[in-house]
Amino acid sequence: MKIAVTATGRTPSVPIDSRFGRSPFFIIYDIDKDSWECIENDSTASASGAGISTAQMLAAKGVNAVITGNVGPNAIQALQAAGIDVYAAASGSVEQVVEMYKRGVLEKISTATVSSKHDIHPVAGKTARIAIATEGDYVSQHFGHCSTYTLVDIDNGHVKNKTIIMNPGHEPGFLPHYLAKESINYIIAGGMGTQAQAIFNQLGIKPILGVTGTIDEVIEAFVNDKLQDGESLCDH
Repeated sequence: MKIAVTATGRTPSVPIDSRFGRSPFFIIYDIDKDSWECIENDSTASASGAGISTAQMLAAKGVNAVITGNVGPNAIQALQAAGIDVYAAASGSVEQVVEMYKRGVLEKISTATVSSKHDIHPVAGKTARIAIATEGDYVSQHFGHCSTYTLVDIDNGHVKNKTIIMNPGHEPGFLPHYLAKESINYIIAGGMGTQAQAIFNQLGIKPILGVTGTIDEVIEAFVNDKLQDGESLCDH
């Protein structure tokens, strides 16, 4: 019996990831062998179909059940087709939710808990903190070379706070960790190099790329579940 848990890191002590298809890691617990295995999710950078491909990956690993925060309609259909049960957990570490599963206290779900776009960003009414790479009043086309980052707190579908911080300087691998200290969930930019994308995913922060327009337009699109995730407009 194998249980896969969406994870923000590589060890059983890390918090679970609320996302399914965009979760950067899955930690698989084998009940029969009492052993743990961490696997990376290669679907996190997919523009679409992340939930389906992730379900197929877990099926190939012989997984029998999944524990996650939320799952979309396409993903749950793919999991059910593969004979994989889905259980919901709102919070806790990977090892904690596995213990909850073993005690039989987790809720088994059979329908989607979020819209099909949830893995890109939350539907309206959710809570999140986003960072936008900015130049003046517009989204910057270069994540690492922008002059400022606009931090936006969204609570229950409403913008509660907006803060502008300066870009402290672009060095390989530095900025994702710098912004992670601001407790962001999403980073929005026109373009971003592959190394930065990988680091953000490892930190449990979802990049939303290929974005253009004014800051206010982007915030409004995000809140109303209309912001589209696309290809990076730069490769450095």
